[in-house]
Amino acid sequence: MKKKKILIINSGCLRVNCSANLCHIAYIKGFVEAGADVTVLSKSVDGQVVDDSLVLPTNVKYIEIKGSRIAAKFGSGIKTSIGSDDCKKSSVHKRIIKCIVQKSIDLIYGEMGVSQSWINNAVRKFKTSEKYDLVLSLSGPVSSHLAGVELVKKRRIMCDCFCELWEDPWQYDLFNLKVDKKKLALEEKMTTYADCVIYVSPITLNNQKSMFTSSASKMTWLPLPYYYKTEQEETFDHFSYGYFGDYYPNSRNILPFYEAADRMGLNVNICGNPSGLIESKNNIHVHPRLKLEELSKYENDTNVLVFVCNLSGGQIPGKIYQYAATRKKILFILDGKDEEKEVLKEYFAKFNRFYFCDNNVDSIEKTIKLLELDEGVQCEPVEYFSPKRIVTEIMKKCNLEI
Repeated sequence: MKKKKILIINSGCLRVNCSANLCHIAYIKGFVEAGADVTVLSKSVDGQVVDDSLVLPTNVKYIEIKGSRIAAKFGSGIKTSIGSDDCKKSSVHKRIIKCIVQKSIDLIYGEMGVSQSWINNAVRKFKTSEKYDLVLSLSGPVSSHLAGVELVKKRRIMCDCFCELWEDPWQYDLFNLKVDKKKLALEEKMTTYADCVIYVSPITLNNQKSMFTSSASKMTWLPLPYYYKTEQEETFDHFSYGYFGDYYPNSRNILPFYEAADRMGLNVNICGNPSGLIESKNNIHVHPRLKLEELSKYENDTNVLVFVCNLSGGQIPGKIYQYAATRKKILFILDGKDEEKEVLKEYFAKFNRFYFCDNNVDSIEKTIKLLELDEGVQCEPVEYFSPKRIVTEIMKKCNLEI
């Protein structure tokens, strides 16, 4: 059978260490493992801090295009800074400066901010006579989708299917505190141009369908793929807990676990942002966000992984899929609205892989005691979340075979 030709569009730099890039690299890896001919259009480094331990799949054609210099200086910090402002050490002065910077960028570049410069460059510089079976735009950043729309509209690329994969919705993600009608209209416009629109949570899917009724019939959802699988056998003689990811207070609440761990005297490593929200104490060791190579040392010394759901919106932090690719026990802390928690628990419970509790101290303590005694959960990698399996499902959703 002839190899399928896949073009993946991502307007971020794939060499930067962030949870989104782990997913993006996993998608690329999945298509390669499935035997596809893969081309990736992404942003060049542009002065950003890269993590050399991020491994980009080989046998892939990478095309990197520059964006704006302003993007490298200001763009990457805007979203993250919003979470930081909720911490104790934030200042009104910093918030005002960041607001002015954001407003200025919006005035210059429009709704897409500094990412618009990358879109313009991509549309101007990238053109091919190749016909792709699938063009897949990945967000974040959301500008990946608009780049895909513009490239298809202007016939810079040709394809049988144009699919938008939204890892987060745009208007109603965790960092947007009010409705932006212009942004909402542009998000709806982008979805109308796609042949298939994929979200990564069943709750998000239902929310987006209710908002964008004109595109609802082509919307669906799939779980994220894991970045790598760990076959290491767990032979610890004690329990060591690890939370590895960000915990900005406007997106997820780590404090109940922190308090429960302190009360129970657990041995814990917490690695992520923001700095200053919680501090090391007793057997709880708090570290900043680390490069993958450094982080792996703490992960290897952990036999219980801690996962905390988001406070609202129903989006599923991608870390859970990476955790599911290990042989370690997983404490799955549910949060959000009751109906959201019910949906998430129903979906993940069928894998018999997780220990569930609510995000309060008592429920966490009770579940930890059961976790340390119970052997009923299957602590094996969940192959359903493998990159090859997920991209095969993407192709099916797009009415393609691989």
